[in-house]
Amino acid sequence: MSKTDDWWRKDWMERHTYFLPRYDDHGRMTSEGHALSAAAGIPCLLRRTYRSLTQPAPAGQYDFVSYFECRDADVPTFHQVCAALRDVARNPEWRFVREGPTWHGRRVASWEELFT
Repeated sequence: MSKTDDWWRKDWMERHTYFLPRYDDHGRMTSEGHALSAAAGIPCLLRRTYRSLTQPAPAGQYDFVSYFECRDADVPTFHQVCAALRDVARNPEWRFVREGPTWHGRRVASWEELFT
């Protein structure tokens, strides 16, 4: 995925605030932010994020590539977390995201199991 030019024009501290919940003047949460939106996946999803050597990445390249692993039983949680992160009401950061391609696979013990 990549972030929009508007994202990169923000200073680092403002970008960081998108990971945390946001509150109105009365102390009511207005959005969960990245961290709380993804909280359901903490116990069961393994994530690795690889960043471009420069940020933003050069034209035609991605700023980030994320890799996830989970048990088959936790795939619904993975999709739940992805939906929560893409919901701009819950996670305003997503307004600044340009998604790239996605690929889903599963780990198997043998070639035979791959095709069953």
